[in-house]
Amino acid sequence: MKDMMMLRFNLLIGALLVFAVVIAALVGLLAPPADPLHIDYSAFLAPPTVLHPFGTDDFGRDVLSRVLVGASVSLMSALGTVIVAILIGGTLGAIAGFFGGWTDRIIGVLTDTLMAFPGLLLALALISIVGAGILPMIITLGVSFSTIFIRVVRSLVLSLREQEFVEASRAMGNSETFTILRHILPNCMSSLVVLGTSTLAFAILAESALSFLGLGVQAPYPSWGGMLADGRGLMGQAPWLVLFPGFAIFLALLGINLLGDALRDWLDPWMEGER
Repeated sequence: MKDMMMLRFNLLIGALLVFAVVIAALVGLLAPPADPLHIDYSAFLAPPTVLHPFGTDDFGRDVLSRVLVGASVSLMSALGTVIVAILIGGTLGAIAGFFGGWTDRIIGVLTDTLMAFPGLLLALALISIVGAGILPMIITLGVSFSTIFIRVVRSLVLSLREQEFVEASRAMGNSETFTILRHILPNCMSSLVVLGTSTLAFAILAESALSFLGLGVQAPYPSWGGMLADGRGLMGQAPWLVLFPGFAIFLALLGINLLGDALRDWLDPWMEGER
């Protein structure tokens, strides 16, 4: 009973924080309080006021608007990364688990090779080849995170391919592709949702790190990591330049991790009696 109360608490807090981040991203995308690119030297490094609740940066740009727009950039980049990782990892994992044999071995070697490199280091190497920017960052991070989905989907498909409903689909003359798409992958969705939620937090952190290094979102467009990089030299003079984007990253990661952990426990078959 106590564990169930904690699960519901984590689910509620995580959902509220994620909802707040999504609302912030929508506001930043559709109606930011001010133009995040407008330069106003008369408001150079202004502290937080009613006009500028989060202060301004060294170009007089409104930090609140840049944080909100950065939320939309970070969230869309992270979602794009997770979608690419699921498409690549889910496809290769399903093929490896369903067909086995040399197909499984080749995909396994490829996965092991990619996993030999730390995810961020692999992303840095790929970006150095294809170039910096939002789209290359999404693709490279998606490739680096896809190894997790390959392993998980492969193990799930290995346990599902011998089930009676798969044998029935084969007996009806359905193609292997139809069987995978219609009968096997839908049974993997709950695990993919939980894994995708937890991967979303890593994707936001990786996007912030790459933007901090200047390899993600390019200036003057705002991103949380880029704002941290721009404000690190002015922390003593204007601490709000790193405080607000850093706190935004903290809240987003906290909410997603709480929501992901709660969903994992909620979908656990052992929790069915408690639910």
